[in-house]
Amino acid sequence: MAFFTTNDGVSIHYEDVGAGKPLVMIHGWDQSGRAFCNNVPALSRKYRVITVDMRGHGDSGKPAYGYHMERLSKDLEELLEHLDLQDVTLFGWSMGCCVIYGYWDLFRDKRLSKIILCGEAPLNLIQEDNPHGFIDYPGLAALADSIVKAPDTVIPGFAKGMFNKEENFEKYGDMISSESLKFPPKECAFLLKHHCYTDWRDVIPTITLPTLILAEYAETGALVKKEANQWNHDHIPGSEMVTFDSGHLLFLEEPERFNAVVSAFMDR
Repeated sequence: MAFFTTNDGVSIHYEDVGAGKPLVMIHGWDQSGRAFCNNVPALSRKYRVITVDMRGHGDSGKPAYGYHMERLSKDLEELLEHLDLQDVTLFGWSMGCCVIYGYWDLFRDKRLSKIILCGEAPLNLIQEDNPHGFIDYPGLAALADSIVKAPDTVIPGFAKGMFNKEENFEKYGDMISSESLKFPPKECAFLLKHHCYTDWRDVIPTITLPTLILAEYAETGALVKKEANQWNHDHIPGSEMVTFDSGHLLFLEEPERFNAVVSAFMDR
């Protein structure tokens, strides 16, 4: 296990495997780098694969501060500096995409060569001008409140909702739930709200790096609507989009195809 310390004193856990072009994989809200257990072994045969647990998540430090998208993006920038990485492909899943949006907003293409976005709306909050978000105001408030009050009940249920197939939940559900429960409930709920409130629709169209969008299209387990993925594709010039018949955890449910698609994009 490897760690570095951010400029505000937080210990960040990361794993660094393989050699070659660097691929940095950023997990979603309340998860960790362990979510990519079906991807790192295969991808690290060709590339240098770095997974990171964002602050509060996984085995990283759990301070009572810093749970804003801009701070997570700064943590990512400090990781790239710490490892002195160049020509990085950034992969973001779910909230990990927002970490990338924040990085782009603050640092543009510093140390980067490509971007892969997997399963995230440009704005998660449903409102009049954004009908294709993930959740509305009352639903978000209720979910955040329930996480604080009953995380042991709410988190496994949320985890199950990300899977397309029951057998995959039976295989990976305990891991996903246990990683979620490492995040202190109060801070977990706070970050959920900040994540869902943040609107990236002004930033996304400014992305100029080669970008691949991986979209979940299954009827079950897909938290991000087709229209949201299409919006990203339509507003990032020259982007590509590949669809998967999986839920929100498409890299866990279709690992062979996911690994092949990522590899083909990185090799161009």
